[in-house]
Amino acid sequence: MDQIRAGAAGGDACEAETGSHSLKSSAANVGAHVVRGLACEIESAAASGDMGAVRTIVPGLEDAYSQAIADLETIMDGIEATE
Repeated sequence: MDQIRAGAAGGDACEAETGSHSLKSSAANVGAHVVRGLACEIESAAASGDMGAVRTIVPGLEDAYSQAIADLETIMDGIEATE
Protein backbone atom coordinates (compact mmCIF):
# COMPACT_ATOMS: atom_id res chain seq x y z
CA MET A 1 0.00 0.00 0.00
CA ASP A 2 2.81 2.41 0.81
CA GLN A 3 4.26 2.10 -2.68
CA ILE A 4 0.84 2.66 -4.27
CA ARG A 5 0.19 5.68 -2.05
CA ALA A 6 3.60 7.15 -2.84
CA GLY A 7 3.18 6.59 -6.55
CA ALA A 8 -0.26 8.16 -6.56
CA ALA A 9 0.84 11.15 -4.49
CA GLY A 10 3.99 11.75 -6.51
CA GLY A 11 2.55 11.02 -9.93
CA ASP A 12 4.93 8.09 -10.36
CA ALA A 13 3.09 5.59 -12.55
CA CYS A 14 5.87 3.01 -12.38
CA GLU A 15 5.85 3.00 -8.59
CA ALA A 16 2.05 2.75 -8.45
CA GLU A 17 2.08 -0.03 -11.03
CA THR A 18 4.77 -2.04 -9.22
CA GLY A 19 3.08 -1.66 -5.84
CA SER A 20 -0.32 -2.60 -7.18
CA HIS A 21 1.08 -5.66 -8.96
CA SER A 22 2.60 -6.91 -5.68
CA LEU A 23 -0.56 -6.19 -3.72
CA LYS A 24 -2.71 -7.86 -6.37
CA SER A 25 -0.72 -11.07 -6.02
CA SER A 26 -0.70 -11.02 -2.23
CA ALA A 27 -4.41 -10.28 -2.04
CA ALA A 28 -5.17 -13.18 -4.37
CA ASN A 29 -3.14 -15.50 -2.14
CA VAL A 30 -5.29 -14.71 0.91
CA GLY A 31 -8.64 -14.50 -0.86
CA ALA A 32 -9.02 -10.72 -0.61
CA HIS A 33 -10.85 -10.52 -3.92
CA VAL A 34 -12.02 -6.91 -3.68
CA VAL A 35 -8.48 -5.76 -2.90
CA ARG A 36 -7.15 -7.86 -5.78
CA GLY A 37 -9.65 -6.36 -8.20
CA LEU A 38 -8.95 -2.79 -7.21
CA ALA A 39 -5.19 -3.37 -7.30
CA CYS A 40 -5.64 -4.77 -10.80
CA GLU A 41 -7.52 -1.63 -11.83
CA ILE A 42 -4.74 0.55 -10.43
CA GLU A 43 -2.08 -1.54 -12.14
CA SER A 44 -3.85 -1.14 -15.51
CA ALA A 45 -4.43 2.59 -15.03
CA ALA A 46 -0.82 3.17 -13.97
CA ALA A 47 0.48 1.10 -16.90
CA SER A 48 -1.39 3.39 -19.27
CA GLY A 49 -0.20 6.50 -17.41
CA ASP A 50 -3.66 7.46 -16.18
CA MET A 51 -2.67 8.79 -12.78
CA GLY A 52 -6.02 10.54 -12.41
CA ALA A 53 -7.70 7.14 -12.43
CA VAL A 54 -5.10 5.79 -10.01
CA ARG A 55 -5.84 8.62 -7.55
CA THR A 56 -9.58 8.03 -7.97
CA ILE A 57 -9.31 4.30 -7.18
CA VAL A 58 -6.91 4.56 -4.22
CA PRO A 59 -9.53 5.61 -1.60
CA GLY A 60 -11.66 2.56 -2.41
CA LEU A 61 -8.57 0.38 -2.25
CA GLU A 62 -7.68 1.88 1.14
CA ASP A 63 -11.15 0.94 2.44
CA ALA A 64 -11.03 -2.57 0.99
CA TYR A 65 -7.51 -3.09 2.32
CA SER A 66 -8.55 -2.03 5.82
CA GLN A 67 -11.54 -4.37 5.68
CA ALA A 68 -9.38 -7.25 4.46
CA ILE A 69 -6.93 -6.70 7.33
CA ALA A 70 -9.81 -6.70 9.82
CA ASP A 71 -11.25 -9.88 8.29
CA LEU A 72 -7.88 -11.64 8.38
CA GLU A 73 -7.35 -10.60 12.01
CA THR A 74 -10.75 -12.08 12.90
CA ILE A 75 -9.81 -15.32 11.18
CA MET A 76 -6.48 -15.45 12.98
CA ASP A 77 -8.16 -14.78 16.32
CA GLY A 78 -10.50 -17.70 15.65
CA ILE A 79 -7.58 -19.98 14.81
CA GLU A 80 -5.69 -18.95 17.94
CA ALA A 81 -8.79 -19.57 20.05
CA THR A 82 -8.94 -23.19 18.91
CA GLU A 83 -5.30 -23.96 19.70
